[in-house]
Amino acid sequence: IFMFLSIIGFHRLMKRCKDETYKVDAGKKKIVYLACLCMMYAFLLGYAVVAGVVSMEVFQPVYLVVALIFFFGAIFVAAMVYALWIMNDSLSKKNIELMELLVTSIEMKDLYTKGHSRHVCDIVVLFYDYLPSKLRARISPAKVRDAALLHDIGKIGIPDAILNKPGALDAKEWETMKLHPENGKFILAKTAFEEISDWVYYHHERVDGKGYYGVAAENIPIEARMICIADAFSALNTDRVYRKRFSCQRTIEILSEADGTQFDSELLMYFKKIPHEDFERVYEKHKQDCADIFTVL
Repeated sequence: IFMFLSIIGFHRLMKRCKDETYKVDAGKKKIVYLACLCMMYAFLLGYAVVAGVVSMEVFQPVYLVVALIFFFGAIFVAAMVYALWIMNDSLSKKNIELMELLVTSIEMKDLYTKGHSRHVCDIVVLFYDYLPSKLRARISPAKVRDAALLHDIGKIGIPDAILNKPGALDAKEWETMKLHPENGKFILAKTAFEEISDWVYYHHERVDGKGYYGVAAENIPIEARMICIADAFSALNTDRVYRKRFSCQRTIEILSEADGTQFDSELLMYFKKIPHEDFERVYEKHKQDCADIFTVL
């Protein structure tokens, strides 16, 4: 039982590490898998051998000693797998907290969109759960979550006067604002997050090719298309200084008007299947997060 649970736990842990880890040599991953699986199967083989010997011969005390060695060895392996889970949880939470710290420092510059990145992140996580299995298999939920949280990181390079301008931006200011996805790609490309930098870069692209940088639909990653939908939903479904939030129903109607032009039709179809109650739950969490984080302001 201990070995069976250890194998299941280890398999889940390796899958989680694969989903969340950036820039890891594939060869090192194979060595880790091979070493741990060999160790586990050695225990299982040992149990089988002991069981076979006991069934065919007269039981002797030495068999009990061997069985106890395997038993406590199995407990040790199970304990190590559990310890690795705890360590992985701790590191994962620390990474998320560091990303949120960075996002908070950026959003404190932008008076109009406090908490926006977290809201988009929560919507993308919700969105992933409603995708069909064929699409979920192509997407790392941890990495698309990270990309959604960091999608506006490039705004750190946009002047405060433009970010917080109360009126409409003029043509020159708008061109500067449109640089933030490119800035985000540049920042992330210098870190372990290089793998998701293109998703940040493309999050304002449209499937009709009329996005910020005019990227063709076939070149827009599916993760960037998801973030694009979630980003627009968040912008419409949250309060802004200049207007109140639109209802979920009205927000979906507005998004539907851009079906096949701004947004990917297939993804939008799945997005529209998310119950409004789930969107409201995410919004209430967003409001609480904003209240907790930005009270100082």
